[in-house]
Amino acid sequence: MSPSDAPAPAASKRILGVIFLTVLLDLVGFGIVIPILPIYAHDNAAKGWEIGAIMGVYSLMQFMCSPLWGRWSDRIGRRKPMLIGTLGATLAYGVFALGSGLPGQLALAVFFLSRMLAGFFGANRAVAQAAIADITPPELRSRRMGLIGMAFGLGFVLGPWLGGVSLKHFGVAGPGWAATGLCALNFLCALLLLPETLRKSSEHAAELPRLTDRFTKVVAAHGERHPELHELQSTFTALSDELHSHLGKEEQILFPYISQKEHGMQPHACFGTVENPIRMMMFEHDNAGEALRVMRKLSGDYTVPAGACLSYAKLYEALERLEADLHQHIHLENNILFPRAIAAE
Repeated sequence: MSPSDAPAPAASKRILGVIFLTVLLDLVGFGIVIPILPIYAHDNAAKGWEIGAIMGVYSLMQFMCSPLWGRWSDRIGRRKPMLIGTLGATLAYGVFALGSGLPGQLALAVFFLSRMLAGFFGANRAVAQAAIADITPPELRSRRMGLIGMAFGLGFVLGPWLGGVSLKHFGVAGPGWAATGLCALNFLCALLLLPETLRKSSEHAAELPRLTDRFTKVVAAHGERHPELHELQSTFTALSDELHSHLGKEEQILFPYISQKEHGMQPHACFGTVENPIRMMMFEHDNAGEALRVMRKLSGDYTVPAGACLSYAKLYEALERLEADLHQHIHLENNILFPRAIAAE
């Protein structure tokens, strides 16, 4: 966990509240339109398979797209996918509201489009779960993940009731516009209150396999003309293996211990004083720094040779970016987090 990204206990609870509100408002919007959707379909003389398609496309899009949203959020962070998802849900329910006033087959086509969009953008609930995991120590994750289930329950209780009230007072387009308004409020809350929760160490862990694949392709294409690539790949592989081990020890042992201490707990430590694992982490930081120095030398300060392909250039860009991130990671831990943890013990 990058110390600069590690939320304090009070901040963690605030972020958790924002995520819960975001999921709740999204599911209230979902609950508003679901009970009355078959009524709309029936009023427009929909066949059985058309009603089934309109109802089922939402779940199909969630099934197909949830892994894509999760993978994307691992790459760029949680905040941007959640904002895009809530804004997209606003669009989807706006389309539904417009379809409520259309006749026959045109209305059914618009309903189908609306549910497809809502399923696609609603699949970003996987990102909300990932955001909760980002800010929660392992021993509290089961409890906090339960908030997603609570949001589902409240959404399906409040949504149909709001749908019925809006239908009664505002006519057939009322539920769609009510859902649109809630999703717009949801987007504004997330835009103003939701920070980025993805930690630098998580980004590193997600980036290493992609760099490994890119290295394999570049070495296969250019290794004969640029033999230094083989040594560069070997150094990177050793660094990657050590980082996987290093980040695992931080995430599973050291950071949960520090987090529990900051929450006022008295965690059991199998390593004696916290200085012992910190000393090991700093030793591994030194090893990583040396590997980065060797890689920079082998690559000629990441200078792309003449005639190299785009993948070659992208590889060097990614390696240089990894170097900068790791230097920041090492600086923040060595000079901020670790001294703070030692002083707090």
